[in-house]
Amino acid sequence: MSDVRADLVRRRLIGGLFVLLVVAAGVIIDQLVKQWALSGLAGGRVIEVLPTFDLRLVFNPGVAFGMGAGLGPIVAIVLIGVLAALTGWVAVKVWRGDVVDAVLLSVVLAGGLGNVIDRVFRAPADAPLTGEVVDYLAVSWFAIFNLADVFAVGGVLVWLLVITLRSRRRHPST
Repeated sequence: MSDVRADLVRRRLIGGLFVLLVVAAGVIIDQLVKQWALSGLAGGRVIEVLPTFDLRLVFNPGVAFGMGAGLGPIVAIVLIGVLAALTGWVAVKVWRGDVVDAVLLSVVLAGGLGNVIDRVFRAPADAPLTGEVVDYLAVSWFAIFNLADVFAVGGVLVWLLVITLRSRRRHPST
């Protein structure tokens, strides 16, 4: 194998391993914090952090802002499909050597997986894929959400910023 080819294989392998590490770390951190929320915020306990921000336990059967709460397993099935497509997209980014894109999209993937894990493993035995997502970050003027949501939304926002800046650098206005 030529040095160039070996270097390409090595970069792809390292990129893939780094992406796996980002996803695994994000999911593990999300699930550990959710376990803390389940015990530390049980019984209606509220921890005020700031006048407009507190920690309180809420179970969300829907997606963002509770939308889709009555759709049952359809929400989980659609999310699993989206995550499968995102996983493929991240793999393509790694293959092409787009490390920044791959890592940012991996953060999004970690957030999505963290919430899908709730839907799968917190579902009753007689109603698979209907588990409720554990939310605990309450902003009084906005919403109640969790760390997985921060990963998903934050990853998308930073990725959009990166591609916008990249586009401006490639095509400066005249």
